[in-house]
Amino acid sequence: MPLCPLSQNIRRPAEFSAGRFSLALSGGIVFLRGIAPVNIEIKMLGPGDAHVLGKVAKEVFDYPVNATFTVEFLNDPRHHLVVALDEGRVVGFVSAVHYVHPDKAPELWINEVSVASTHRRRRLAKKLLASMFALGRSYGCSEAWVGTERSNSAAMALYASVGGAEPQPDPVYFTFSLSDRVTE
Repeated sequence: MPLCPLSQNIRRPAEFSAGRFSLALSGGIVFLRGIAPVNIEIKMLGPGDAHVLGKVAKEVFDYPVNATFTVEFLNDPRHHLVVALDEGRVVGFVSAVHYVHPDKAPELWINEVSVASTHRRRRLAKKLLASMFALGRSYGCSEAWVGTERSNSAAMALYASVGGAEPQPDPVYFTFSLSDRVTE
């Protein structure tokens, strides 16, 4: 929670998560800039944790959380969901699937990364990804991968900052509608 209007000018988000504040002098008045330190809990959800998704900040998921899909997702041992909780409210998440193939080591597909706009620029996405990568390692995954649009500069910067490398040559992916009949 900003303590004064000057807090909008802070550009060093790492200070926020460490709970540090800065001072500014304006017109003989000392202002305290920054936000109150927050204790964000990073939690891996599993069977029986569906209730956690009952309290979600705006903008975190694309659509309202569906109770039936949530239970199915959390009960599937290959589906994984790591959330960031601020006082019990989900403010960010990473979802992933680890999968196997007859001729390859297990891999971890990062399906989605999202952090509420109120909690961005605090390294939450990096912490969420680090937790998911650790889980992938525990399943013997040889690598993790994620797709994004080249125009999504925030995602491109995030993935590069956690050691992601763009495969060469440039991969392309296709989507297929499974709700309509495909013509043979």
